[in-house]
Amino acid sequence: MSDRPAVRVRPAGQQDVRIVWEWANDPGTREHSFDPRPITWDAHHTWWDRQAADPLTTMWIGEVDDERFGFVRFEGDMIVGFISVNVAPDHRSKGLGSALIAGACDADGRNTTALVLPANERSIHAFERASFRREPVDPIPVFGTAALRLVRTRRSAQR
Repeated sequence: MSDRPAVRVRPAGQQDVRIVWEWANDPGTREHSFDPRPITWDAHHTWWDRQAADPLTTMWIGEVDDERFGFVRFEGDMIVGFISVNVAPDHRSKGLGSALIAGACDADGRNTTALVLPANERSIHAFERASFRREPVDPIPVFGTAALRLVRTRRSAQR
């Protein structure tokens, strides 16, 4: 039996806009992002509204003990989605990332691709623990930076 608390995943809403922006601007988050520049409040709010209005984008909040600890966004078509994940700074290295990723993938329901910076070993490990597998391809350029590709299909998640 695990000592880890149960993770709950729920749809993100307007009440989450500010905390997601704060998490996005954490120095550790910016360091492992494809674009390391800080995000302004106005740019974030505009981005949030655009994502929320997109029928092919879903956004999720992870909670543990009724406290928000992470954000997941899927975009793309409903067959294959690209995932973006951020765990709050004070909840990192607690094993919650993989539970958040798996829960959001299960809730979203589509096959999912993650693009991760090769130096972001914690994220790679979290994705692999959530049933993602590395694709045996050369790194993919994303905003001029090489990225690893990890994939989770509905079938691989059931194994």
